[in-house]
Amino acid sequence: IGNHSQSVDRKGCSMLSFNVDRSVIMNEIPHDRCITVSDILKATRIPLQQLQPLLLTLEMEGAIENHPPRGYINMTRSDILVH
Repeated sequence: IGNHSQSVDRKGCSMLSFNVDRSVIMNEIPHDRCITVSDILKATRIPLQQLQPLLLTLEMEGAIENHPPRGYINMTRSDILVH
């Protein structure tokens, strides 16, 4: 079993990282209440400089909503298949 990471280009690594981070973030943002950026930072340990653009992307996709100053809420529904 070899190390396959050498065959992945830089863009592929970035996308893989984004998908992993996205999954971690989405798992921490509840459906029934808001969570602050501070709490997301603590739960995910993703650096703020990396977290902010990910949150913006998720917000633009409609996966989360920002309700200042209370924070973010998860807008995805577990009973709907996401493509």
